[in-house]
Amino acid sequence: MEVAGHPFDRIGSGVETVRFPRYGNESPASVATMRKALIAVLVGVAILASACTSNDIILNVPNFPIISASVGCGGAVHHPDGSTSIPMRVGRSAGEAIETVNLCFGTKGPYPFIVDTGAATTVFDSSLAKKLHLSWSGPSVGSQGAGCTASSRPASVTTWAVGGLTLTPQSVQVQSMPGFGGSGNPWGLLGSDVWSRFGALRFDFRRGTLTVPGTEAAPPTSDIEITSDSGRPTPLALIAAPPVMTAPMVVDSGPTYTEMLVNVDIGRLSGLPFAPDTGSSGSLIDTATAKRAHLTFSRYQEGGSTVCSTITTHFAVSGSWSLNGSALPGTLMSTVDLGPVSQAGFAGLLGSDVMSRFASVVFDYRGGRLLLGAG
Repeated sequence: MEVAGHPFDRIGSGVETVRFPRYGNESPASVATMRKALIAVLVGVAILASACTSNDIILNVPNFPIISASVGCGGAVHHPDGSTSIPMRVGRSAGEAIETVNLCFGTKGPYPFIVDTGAATTVFDSSLAKKLHLSWSGPSVGSQGAGCTASSRPASVTTWAVGGLTLTPQSVQVQSMPGFGGSGNPWGLLGSDVWSRFGALRFDFRRGTLTVPGTEAAPPTSDIEITSDSGRPTPLALIAAPPVMTAPMVVDSGPTYTEMLVNVDIGRLSGLPFAPDTGSSGSLIDTATAKRAHLTFSRYQEGGSTVCSTITTHFAVSGSWSLNGSALPGTLMSTVDLGPVSQAGFAGLLGSDVMSRFASVVFDYRGGRLLLGAG
């Protein structure tokens, strides 16, 4: 986030059914239901929160340094254990953070992208799609912001690489996003649909690298779900030391998407489903949930932008909160009225403001776990 604003989660279209963690008497929801219900989830002080696909509330990010064009299209280091590391820039501002990498398309680039684990699908700003002359692969899909409407459309990307690591051709979502495109701005979001195909992903916030354990696999041919720790070990190449904390992570994947949730305890409530979202510069909580948890609301407000309007929200103080019994660093959280989305089983976002305080974070998509502080 920036100085007063915070990412909202986006909700696109989709029909795949996902079982999110239950809490209280609420039952899990389908992705389609949540995407239709989440109309304006706040983006604030920095970037955007994305746990679905193309309806984020987005705020311009002038205060966040992004990866330099001088890093170029290369930089990938292939290690003897089969893992590969690529350059990543950790940009910090006002206690929040975003992570960016360079994407190249054949001889075109580099173009900086936000590494957004909360984005179920990868999103390109429409200006980049035009530059690359991408071919459409499907019809436009309507999306809704606060008091306005917008649309996104899938396009095919055939030749591309991140930090010198070649990626498989795929379809991406194209949307006009305020604050994206042009000099000094990111051009899109590189989401979990891509990263999950490597099985796992390590953020090294101190060294400024992303590491994948091996080669990219094909996407699943049907919807799959990991509801808790699958028993598959996390790749040793991604663990430099015993993690400070490990939490089960629900992972839902399909041919074109991947999204995750973990359960956090905060205030007087436990087992709240949060999306671990590096695309959100700051953490976020549903307003009604924050009140039920008896969190303290601050006097400060934050302003954010949806795909087609602006909005303001208040901060709440996290106080003592934890992930799988281990204490998380305290933070100011944006509060957003998620309405039926919260009732369906989604309470907020665990953002980069918290995760980047650890030396490293590992998203183990195949193992169904999130590791914080793995050396």
